[in-house]
Amino acid sequence: MYNRSRLQAEGRAKVVLRNTKNSKKYRVNFIVVKENLVPLLSGPAAQQMKFITVHYENFNQVCAVSPENILESFSDIFDEQTPGKLPGKVKLVTREEVTPTQCNAKPVPVAMKQRVKDGLAKLVDQDILIKVEEPTPWCSRLVVIEKKDKNELRFCIDPRPLNKALQREIHRLPVMEDILPELSKAKIFSKFDLRSGYLHCELDDESSFLTTMNTPFGRYRWKRLPFGLNASAEIFQKKLQQALDGLDGIEEQAEKDHDRKLEALLQRCRDKGIKLNQKKSVRKATSIPFLGHIVTDKGLKVDPEKVKAILVMPNPSDPTEVQRLQGSVNYLARFLPMLSDMFEPLRRLTHKDADWEWTSEHERAMSRVKESLTRAPVLAYYSPDLPLTIQCDASKSGLGAVLLQKGQPLSYVSRALTATEQRYAQIEKEALAICFALERFHQYTFGQRVIVESDHKPLQAIVKKPLHKAPRRLQGMLMRMLHYDIDITWVKGQDMHLADMLSRAYLPTTVGATEFGEVNIVETLSMGEERVKQLQSHTNNDEVLQTVKKVIHKGWPEQKAEVPEAAKSYFNIRDELSVQDGLVFRGERVVIPITLRKEMKETLHTSHLGIEGTLRRAREIIYWPGMNADVKQFIQTCEACRMYEQQNQKETLMPHDIPDRPWEKVGTDLFELNKKHYLVTVDYLSNFWEIDRLYDLASRAVIGKLKSHFARYGIPSTVISDNGPQYSSEDFAKFSKRWQFDHVTISPRHSQANGKVEAAVKAAKRLLKKTSQSKGDAYLAMLELRNTPNQGVDSSPAQRLHGRRTRTLLPTSSSLLKPRGAEVLSEDRKKLKMLQRKQSERYNLHAKDLPTLVEGDIVRLKPYKSGSTVWQRAVVNRRLDERSYEVETDSGLLLRRNRVDLKRTEEPPPNTEEDQQKTISEKPQPQPRAHGTERKEAYLPSNTVMTKHPQSTQNHVKENKPQRTQNTRTEQVDKNDTQSFLKTRSGRVSKPPQRFGDYVDK
Repeated sequence: MYNRSRLQAEGRAKVVLRNTKNSKKYRVNFIVVKENLVPLLSGPAAQQMKFITVHYENFNQVCAVSPENILESFSDIFDEQTPGKLPGKVKLVTREEVTPTQCNAKPVPVAMKQRVKDGLAKLVDQDILIKVEEPTPWCSRLVVIEKKDKNELRFCIDPRPLNKALQREIHRLPVMEDILPELSKAKIFSKFDLRSGYLHCELDDESSFLTTMNTPFGRYRWKRLPFGLNASAEIFQKKLQQALDGLDGIEEQAEKDHDRKLEALLQRCRDKGIKLNQKKSVRKATSIPFLGHIVTDKGLKVDPEKVKAILVMPNPSDPTEVQRLQGSVNYLARFLPMLSDMFEPLRRLTHKDADWEWTSEHERAMSRVKESLTRAPVLAYYSPDLPLTIQCDASKSGLGAVLLQKGQPLSYVSRALTATEQRYAQIEKEALAICFALERFHQYTFGQRVIVESDHKPLQAIVKKPLHKAPRRLQGMLMRMLHYDIDITWVKGQDMHLADMLSRAYLPTTVGATEFGEVNIVETLSMGEERVKQLQSHTNNDEVLQTVKKVIHKGWPEQKAEVPEAAKSYFNIRDELSVQDGLVFRGERVVIPITLRKEMKETLHTSHLGIEGTLRRAREIIYWPGMNADVKQFIQTCEACRMYEQQNQKETLMPHDIPDRPWEKVGTDLFELNKKHYLVTVDYLSNFWEIDRLYDLASRAVIGKLKSHFARYGIPSTVISDNGPQYSSEDFAKFSKRWQFDHVTISPRHSQANGKVEAAVKAAKRLLKKTSQSKGDAYLAMLELRNTPNQGVDSSPAQRLHGRRTRTLLPTSSSLLKPRGAEVLSEDRKKLKMLQRKQSERYNLHAKDLPTLVEGDIVRLKPYKSGSTVWQRAVVNRRLDERSYEVETDSGLLLRRNRVDLKRTEEPPPNTEEDQQKTISEKPQPQPRAHGTERKEAYLPSNTVMTKHPQSTQNHVKENKPQRTQNTRTEQVDKNDTQSFLKTRSGRVSKPPQRFGDYVDK
């Protein structure tokens, strides 16, 4: 205050006051305070309302205060090193129904890697970025654009996924009607531009995590509003208007008033943390362009740039150009019907029998048409209430665009393409036309929804894809488009009269050519100069790629049928293709000529990664049509990879049916513990198992033990076993036939198919080990185990087998030892089926069935020899059951294998002469059989029943209905599958060497 007292300001307000002397109204700025005081009018306000007059000509100045001096005193707000920051924080609001997306880090070319790393570190130092360690739901890709002078990199995110989730603010931007009345009497003008405007807006923490981006150097999040978000324009404009609220524009009739306002603006910028770009500032100008007008010290004028493209348009040079002009005239004739009459002299030049001669009559008609096109009622004035449409087109040598509202032109622009731009692909030229139009019409289009009409249909697809899939030059153009809220729509070329005419009859100037950030892809490829030359040479000799290059440059037809046959395989990715230094690129991936593809596949597979790993590597850097299938087939025929395969994934369970009665189906197997051999026999319904000590491993010993069980519990309908010699002998075949039961064998090497017995073996081993250690009675232990109820069934094995509990050493009432009814067993079966179903569901969550093999398929066999990791090659002879196959190895050996132990390959059949010679030389010789030993049968018994690959988990084995085969020889089984043992006269048991374990003498 004037008495040096201080008051707390609450804010600013503009109040309309009336001067009672001249009855005029003025809008005056006031500072609002809490105290109840008499309002004070400032000196400038008193001058504004004509209460006082200051005669500056009578002042004596010691030194003049020029704008340059003012700028020097505010040099801090023009500092290029420190980013500006507006007060307060910005909150981004997302739609809950949109699912967050997370993108992988995009590789950075080796040539730029250090520069990118340094650039990120610089942004961290400037408090624009911060490293992220914790998980974040949103994670976008980093996009790096190199500016034309290659001295600076621009960092941003690919915002398209996030933009779908952001809710945009509704904030009305200033329009012409709001500002032009205040500018109409001004004589002096200044204009300033913010440096990195969006970075002035600080994000709150929650919004900052939405902008997390993935880079090769870790994840970073933006602390400032990043470039590219569709909500950025409204947010920034709102924050800027709040910061500058209460200031008048820098336009005045008097120079002193202008300087005062300029100083007030710069002081406000300093107070609010705003940084300005001195290179783009205009100071003390007598005219400036604004919203299609030129604001001058003499009043408002129409901006000649709006109509220059029409007024300076060259005259037609042939009938075709006249017809093109006629299309535009016919389109605009709805706004001025006289246009058709004006055009009549020019129309006569298009008649078939007319000679081409340009006369003064045609010149006058052309001038009248141009003049009409650039004035009302054809040329309309901008209305903020109507939607904006831009129609733009690119020809071979020029760009043209027109700004429309309700189909009526507001402004025309055109220019010639530079020599470099003329070599662009057609899609790049069309995108360049859109950028040219948006930026030339920036005063209309910024912050507004704009419909962009283009006759190049692929542009609609490429703008919806992630930025990294676009060609590098096109990435720069797409990033520039992100400044604007646009919707690109396709319009037939025949309906683009104005834009087509302007792009062909363009102004002979390249002023306004946009410098798009880009990098020369060839320079950033991680390969030597020789490799680049090799690619260029082979591309030049590749007829298909030469055709593709021509189509790219000329522009792709709308229909695939119109594409040259050689280039049709590239039609679906046409919007991603570009040409750089003679090479074809899909995005940033080199398109490989056909003559180099074999070499590329070999190089890709140098590390012998699997199919998915190799394809991930290939998809990052190279491309050709059908590459995935080619690489897959190449890896599947790689001998080294096939020899050292990984195991197949497990297949879904195929459970055995729960038997209807006890001891209907039993399983049996042998095991060894502490150099003693035992036989286990288990019932599939009750889980009741018997264990017998074997002193002889011959079939007759096993048969004898089984006979005793069958005599005690009855003859089962089905006996399941492996392919051991005890079960594959002729004696066991006679036994099964004489006792009238079906003998089912599992696939060799696939013990899971007899899982019920495997579980019983484990239980028997545990019981014997523990009772031996505790010096207990194994039989008493078995008795208690058989009387213990199973979880989920609430009955014991003894109850399910015998229909009653058996007496043990535990005190038990007589009523509990009474037999159960048949209906109780039926309930037990239901519970067992429920347990089996739940167990299968859990198991199948991580299992998947393998494709069925057919006769002639080339496969690799899982190795079983001790220490061997080599998968043998074989051919499928026939399918025995659902998951059991007979295969023949290169050496002619017939084997039976389960599907899970076979890997299908794309290798050639193992029947070449070279392969035969190799297998003959490597074929092992069989070990001589000892005199008097039991002979291993090469074929299964005649009444053996093949399984349909029965499988089980620990407690429940599954089965399909066995297929009975009577008196037929089935298949050869390798020696290692039958567990062949040799017994000497002294009783010592000897086994064949492991190296012969997979060999069978045919």
